[in-house]
Amino acid sequence: DSSQIKSYRLIGYENRVMSEEDFENDGKDAGEIGSGQTITALYELVPTKSYKKANACAMFDVRYKKSLGSSSVELSMPVTQTSDKLSENMSFAAGVASYGMLLRSSKYKGEASYTMARNLVKSGMSFDPFGYKAELLTLITKAQEIE
Repeated sequence: DSSQIKSYRLIGYENRVMSEEDFENDGKDAGEIGSGQTITALYELVPTKSYKKANACAMFDVRYKKSLGSSSVELSMPVTQTSDKLSENMSFAAGVASYGMLLRSSKYKGEASYTMARNLVKSGMSFDPFGYKAELLTLITKAQEIE
């Protein structure tokens, strides 16, 4: 909704090679996510001055194929902001994205810092059965020391 969102971008896909039109072409491969797998896609939304938190500000469209299907099915969901508080999973994902932008010296890193990335990751640490999140905190600390 252009009255709510000035611009948007899919974080981490600054260099994608597939054109916008090809995403709706079942003959083009846009990446595979297997049955039972989960992914996280983070979008940066830049609100307009007239943005209202409770309204649907955008639509999220995704295409998928049913098991052994040959044609894709479209699914659209409204995007709304219901809270200013990040969930643990969202905090962790935002920390990972911030860390990645810092490592790549991305022009989109904005105000991100290693301290910010570490704090976001720490906020999403309650479930870490294999210690991967703790290991990420160690890597963030090492990257900050090197810089």
